[in-house]
Amino acid sequence: MSENNTVDNENKKQDNQELGALWKKQSKNGGQKYLAGHVVVEDDMGVETKIKVVVFANREKKNDRYPDFRILKAKDFSTEKKEEKAEVTQEVDEDVL
Repeated sequence: MSENNTVDNENKKQDNQELGALWKKQSKNGGQKYLAGHVVVEDDMGVETKIKVVVFANREKKNDRYPDFRILKAKDFSTEKKEEKAEVTQEVDEDVL
């Protein structure tokens, strides 16, 4: 990729105010689907921190006032394989993914 394309991509991210990225995943044990990725937060001093997150469908949704999805800070299992970093306990709505 040329240097100009890299600069253009960075400008597009800033224009869109990108906060992070998510990827579709599926657990090995139950085949449940979820999203995993990161969000970047900036403190008052301008220091950015990347936070790993997982997103699950809310299986406790009883009415429209309950959220459809829950975002959780991902646990970091440094001794386990990369694919096994997030424990999945809820299904993600297939229509959204």
